[in-house]
Parts: sequence; C-alpha cells; structure tokens
Amino acid sequence: MTQLQRQHYEIYDAVTARRGREAAELLRGHIEWFHARIPDDGGNY
Repeated sequence: MTQLQRQHYEIYDAVTARRGREAAELLRGHIEWFHARIPDDGGNY
C-alpha cells in the first residue's frame, strides 16, 4: 500500500468512527503532504 493510500484509509477510518478532531487533523496533514508534491502552477499532477 502506498503512503497516499494509507493516508486515505486513516482518514476514512477516523471519519467512520466519528473521531472528528482526529479525522480533521489527518485530513489537514494529508492536504499538506499532497500539495507539497503537486506543482503550484495548477498543471496536471
């Protein structure tokens, strides 16, 4: 499983267990991780 897939499942697990704060923190970390790896010019990634 890739890091991206692992992050998605961690977020999903937190949401389905209604762990809202943890889910929000996981999602924020994922967004930061993801956006650090895509170009800022809005191009394809």
